[in-house]
Amino acid sequence: MPKRKIHFIGFLANADCSILKVWLEHGFEFASMKYKDATSLISELEREVVRFGLGTAGFPSACLEMSTLACYYVRKSFDCELKEGAEWKPGGFPDAAGKADTTIVRPYLIRKIRLMRLFKEGNICVPLHY
Repeated sequence: MPKRKIHFIGFLANADCSILKVWLEHGFEFASMKYKDATSLISELEREVVRFGLGTAGFPSACLEMSTLACYYVRKSFDCELKEGAEWKPGGFPDAAGKADTTIVRPYLIRKIRLMRLFKEGNICVPLHY
């Protein structure tokens, strides 16, 4: 079966540089980029989202850390095996991508972010992800 690499990126709202010190399991990692680079990346990602008919989300201003003009995000790459004859198609993901989302991203990452809210004020969350 052919393999494809699927890249997950989730932009964090209400985060600051202290998030970069947090270690995550399953290969997730926190990182940062300049606001200007983040808006360019999100513009490109949004074009792809619209092209695949998945809607649009915009860029929440809470994803900008004002004191440093940085955006903080979480990322991970998944290996995805496509079934014979399967292709990327508008409005759909390969089975493995959906499985990664429902078995790792949502149960692990979103739960971990919720736990962080207990220790840091400001309602850290992932309002935008691709």
